[in-house]
Amino acid sequence: GRSRRREYWMFILFTFLISIILTIIEMIFGWEITEDIGVLTTLFSLIMLIPSLSVTVRRLHDTGKSGWWILISLIPLIGGIIILIFTLMDSEPGSNKYGPYPKKAVCIIKIFSRLGWSFFLKPFFRKFVLLISGTLYLEVRNFGEESNIEETFLSFYW
Repeated sequence: GRSRRREYWMFILFTFLISIILTIIEMIFGWEITEDIGVLTTLFSLIMLIPSLSVTVRRLHDTGKSGWWILISLIPLIGGIIILIFTLMDSEPGSNKYGPYPKKAVCIIKIFSRLGWSFFLKPFFRKFVLLISGTLYLEVRNFGEESNIEETFLSFYW
């Protein structure tokens, strides 16, 4: 799959903020293994290892690079700079071998508002969509400025 810049950097921001909060909690309660290593931040880092690798590989896929490029981060300093540059690059336009162009996806709420289905804009429905969004993916094809809602093809993936 592919991950847009926004998705990647929001994930990085989320993990950074949680790490800061956990560090503050460790300092307040003295839950440190050593002076620089805390119990909660260590557990959080271990839990977030696979998701972090996954979102980085998907970000590399979005720029048209193989996920194996993540191994370059093992080179001290230079590898991290190269990965940073890759994650800052814009998406490869159009579909590539890793998946469809993620910027073409349209929010389901935007579609419902264009159709005039106001019920689906209610807060309960938004929470329900967010709840099931981990299982149900909505892909919108042929939707843009040049097309109208009647030409839109919706496909659901489970």
